[in-house]
Amino acid sequence: AEGFDIYRLDAPAALPTPIAAPGPSAIVAKDDPVPEGLQVSDYSPYDGLRPRWWFPHVAIDSQRTELGVITSGWDPLLRHIYYLDLGYDFSNQSVVGSVDYIYDRFYPTFKLHASRSNSLYLESNDDLQRVTNSDTYLAEMVLPYLQYRRDITLHAAAYTVRDADDWTATGVAPQADRTDNVLGYAFVYDSTRRYPLSISRSRGVQLSVAAETSDAIDGSDYSGEVYTLDGRAFLSLAGEHVLALRLAGGWGSASPRSFRLGGSVSASSAPLPLDPALLNSPFNQREFALRGYDSGLVELTGRRMLLASAEWRFPLARIERGYMAPPMAIHQVYGSVFAETGDAWDTGRSPGDYSTGAGVEANAEVNLFYDLAFHLRLGYAYGFADNGSNQVYLQLGSSF
Repeated sequence: AEGFDIYRLDAPAALPTPIAAPGPSAIVAKDDPVPEGLQVSDYSPYDGLRPRWWFPHVAIDSQRTELGVITSGWDPLLRHIYYLDLGYDFSNQSVVGSVDYIYDRFYPTFKLHASRSNSLYLESNDDLQRVTNSDTYLAEMVLPYLQYRRDITLHAAAYTVRDADDWTATGVAPQADRTDNVLGYAFVYDSTRRYPLSISRSRGVQLSVAAETSDAIDGSDYSGEVYTLDGRAFLSLAGEHVLALRLAGGWGSASPRSFRLGGSVSASSAPLPLDPALLNSPFNQREFALRGYDSGLVELTGRRMLLASAEWRFPLARIERGYMAPPMAIHQVYGSVFAETGDAWDTGRSPGDYSTGAGVEANAEVNLFYDLAFHLRLGYAYGFADNGSNQVYLQLGSSF
């Protein structure tokens, strides 16, 4: 390994004889004498934290053109882990992205998160009237109970979301900056599995339940509680085919930040040496993709929401070929046919009319630099309701 010397034991009583010396340090037993010219020092994580890989941040559809870079790093003992996703939205002329830090030396695990995203608001005639920057700062504690067939994690967090207008259309009055200070608790159960030759997660259930309040911390411009549930099931069919199902719901009391449905943006799939549940927080879930509908529609905004999705995922080709220069390969390609429906509303126990969309996607698993696998998704979606649209999008990350 780079940075270590390798020794051969010629006889039980002999000192190690070096056969290679690429670095300044050596691996020796605790009671062995240190070979002359070598140094021994206490463990330090800092030399191993610099990033050693990157791949692009890509999210392109009719409302945004986000391009950037994603990277992460961790020390050899996985005590310190960070993740950086930085991009620029050329359509809305704004910086977007996030940075996460995970400290995993003791129990429980601690996380810090900061991010900026763009929220779009449309008029009743679907013209863009406002672009808002949403800045989130979160501190989270995670108590994992990891088992062979299932993972259970308990979460507690405090976070702040600050919304400020970045752009308004001519004649539209700017809104005052708004702050939401939230305290939340969550439970996540995950028994999903993905096998080496699977095209996606192919069996199991993932369930996330969160309860949050804007009344526990002073200084919030919002009030009330928000409860969210996000359930996903993956059923294995014959020949690596997968039926993926999702049901998500949200319920807000008093005057919370609204739920918003629309668009096709999903979380990116960055390679990390830990359970993805530690990076993907169950808190602050207010925006949900509804393919076939633009993000920011008035009809799909409210303090309560319901969303259901179904996807049939099927293999197309297992290529497993690549190039030495540039070092890039395609592992496999698969397609999906999906349908989803949802709505958001303010009063009552159920929505008025659901907005339904359907479409197809082509998915490729790409490998960069021999070891970095990521998911590239090209899709077309059509919304059947009056406020629906034809959407073509290219993104990193699976739909769910």
